[in-house]
Amino acid sequence: MYPQLYFLDHSGFLLELEDLILIFDYYRDPAGLLNTYAKSSKPFVFFVSHKHADHWNPRIMSFRNTFPVYYILDSSCNSRLIRRAGDDSQRKLFFVGPDTVLREELSDIPSLLAVYVFGSTDEGSSFLVVTSAGSFIHTGDLNDWDWQDEDSEQMEADYNAQLSLMASSWAKITEDHTLPAEARKLRLAFVPVDKRLEEMAFKGALTFLDYFQPGYLIPMHLNGGKDLPAKLASSLAQIGRGGNSKIAEAIVPGQFIDIN
Repeated sequence: MYPQLYFLDHSGFLLELEDLILIFDYYRDPAGLLNTYAKSSKPFVFFVSHKHADHWNPRIMSFRNTFPVYYILDSSCNSRLIRRAGDDSQRKLFFVGPDTVLREELSDIPSLLAVYVFGSTDEGSSFLVVTSAGSFIHTGDLNDWDWQDEDSEQMEADYNAQLSLMASSWAKITEDHTLPAEARKLRLAFVPVDKRLEEMAFKGALTFLDYFQPGYLIPMHLNGGKDLPAKLASSLAQIGRGGNSKIAEAIVPGQFIDIN
């Protein structure tokens, strides 16, 4: 049953739809999932939120399967070398940044209806991906990175500003009845929950849930905090928050995450 979700590592995920495979922020793949899926007859779309080494591995530019491979890359990844790698009849590159919306450009890609691009509180972009099988948010490094210093107040304001923009676009999508009903459901959201933030680790995720109610929220970017997804789920249960959103654990590279 689709979609099928697998954890690659860190903030990287493989999301398989019935006729399409989406890869978010490939950094490394200790379980070798990408090699396994290279045999698939489905087209691939790689999303890269920014050029930090724990989100962007240029090796994806050498990936091939029997169908065209599409790359939706934050503009920070743009270079002559990457453009040269994309100069191939089997590859299609899109360099994007905040405020980019892709629709007609995606017409050759099955199931993929639109990609809305927003900013970050660190570097690069965050993505709202609309497909006929549901919609998905991958925030990249968009988070309330509250290090409990003099920048905390501005960080909180910047984070809320980006979520507000994203929520405004999402509201329009949910009201657009020209879209399939499934496209108007937010199935998954991938959101940083980072151990280094200590007691502020959940702050960004909790704020995110003030704006969105995804079917599943997937904590990512854990930086060693493998216990954080379970702790977040427990905290939400204790304080009666989270609504209909479930917290899913993605802690072991190669792990299948049941979202159906």
